[in-house]
Amino acid sequence: MGRRYGTSTNHHCPEKRKGNCRPSKHGNYCTAHEEICPVHPMVKTLIGQKCFSCKQADEAREREERERREAARRAEEKRQADRRQEEREQAARDKNRRGGGGQGRRDRDAGGRDHG
Repeated sequence: MGRRYGTSTNHHCPEKRKGNCRPSKHGNYCTAHEEICPVHPMVKTLIGQKCFSCKQADEAREREERERREAARRAEEKRQADRRQEEREQAARDKNRRGGGGQGRRDRDAGGRDHG
């Protein structure tokens, strides 16, 4: 098999130890082990892996999604805490309205007479 002009047996493929390397038509990457990123056409990566820029973008999206979920969780916890506090306050107001603050019951004796 003849050698193409501009190609070399000593090439940059990160998987060259596996052998079977095939330079692309342009000779700038190995078609057996590398592919061009579909998003960043000037970047080549190992087949099945994402380029560095795509990995960073994915991590940023995941981080934003985690932060959004965490903020929603905190907001829901705050709403629940506020609701519980409002229920406690309402119960205290209802208790004060019904029993006059509880003072009448303590001042009464067993016969039901008021010593006020």
